[in-house]
Amino acid sequence: MRFCLFLNFELFETVQYDPPTELTEYVHRIGRTARRGRAGSAILMLRPCEAGYVKLLKNRMGVDMVQLRRTALVDGLCEEHHGRKGSSRRIEVATRLQTQLQTLVERIVDSDSQLQQIAGEAFHKSVRAYACHSKESKPMFNIRRLHLGHVAKSFGLKNPPYVEKKRLLEISVFLIQPSS
Repeated sequence: MRFCLFLNFELFETVQYDPPTELTEYVHRIGRTARRGRAGSAILMLRPCEAGYVKLLKNRMGVDMVQLRRTALVDGLCEEHHGRKGSSRRIEVATRLQTQLQTLVERIVDSDSQLQQIAGEAFHKSVRAYACHSKESKPMFNIRRLHLGHVAKSFGLKNPPYVEKKRLLEISVFLIQPSS
């Protein structure tokens, strides 16, 4: 027997780390933030080579987007006493904080075998999902341009987890394991 729970709460922003494989799913996700006649609002994180997705959303789905300043995330990591917005000191502080945060997350994941397993599974699922983008968005999300080391870091892993050759062939990605 299945149970379904419907939570009715106000959602103000949706942060999309991985763009959905179908354009309609993107609209559905941001629609979760649109309530009582207001427009939906979301943050979509893209790599520079994926920027064409914005134009595709505009042309095919009528979604208007605004690009955040490059320093928006830097400003979010810093406080007033770190200097004025956009200053080199503020960028230096944000870079140091980001490195410290990444190192902390990697240490936490590395120290817990269950977290390592969860992060490894999430890594594999993320890479598989990336390979499944629709025909129209596939040029922006080319699996061969995906840096597996960066993906691993995003899950708190120091290195990409081992992937069997058979699974690699299924997703058209080759990961070379260092010899021991």
